[in-house]
Amino acid sequence: PQPTTLGPSGQATQAPRSPEGQAQYNVLSGQFETGSKEFGEATAAYNRLVPLAKDKTNTSDRALLQAFSKLTDPGQVVGASFSKETAGVGNLREQLSSEYNRLLTDKNGTLDDGLRQKFVATAKRIHALQIDQHLQVRDDLRAKAKAQGLPSDEVAPNRLTTYGSGGKVLTQAKLQEILAGAQAQGKTRGEVLLDLADKGYHVRGGPQ
Repeated sequence: PQPTTLGPSGQATQAPRSPEGQAQYNVLSGQFETGSKEFGEATAAYNRLVPLAKDKTNTSDRALLQAFSKLTDPGQVVGASFSKETAGVGNLREQLSSEYNRLLTDKNGTLDDGLRQKFVATAKRIHALQIDQHLQVRDDLRAKAKAQGLPSDEVAPNRLTTYGSGGKVLTQAKLQEILAGAQAQGKTRGEVLLDLADKGYHVRGGPQ
């Protein structure tokens, strides 16, 4: 950690960062911001999609298909390393186009319940992978920042604060307890977070 100095108000403040330290801070934080942009868009798409699936109207189903398209866009964070886990997404995207056109033509039409749930389940699986990849990048950058005496949580701040609603708040300690048990059963952090969100839980501050 950097040494602290006593500021004008009598409070401890961080000592001025060296030019080299500031340059490295800018590099690492820039990498995080660039990598987080698409993840933020994916998060927004997923958070739109989930409640839309409950409405089951023509308008909500069309909006759901738009959100799924955004979530699974090739420009999003799921890479080739996830090709096995994301098998079948291409077929769903092809089906999406025909279903969307059908709903545009038939204003009273809706998605078949089974197909709607397939879109939701696939979106959840994809987004869990996106979360896991984002967390890995975040953790790697935090480790690099810490090794250079830089504030890791400033270099790579928490972007996972929007999952879950319903007022059931989990502390970081409780989340770690749940994660330990779930990961012992083969679940990833992304899967655990989305399962908790489905149950209305919210992690205070997002997972550290």
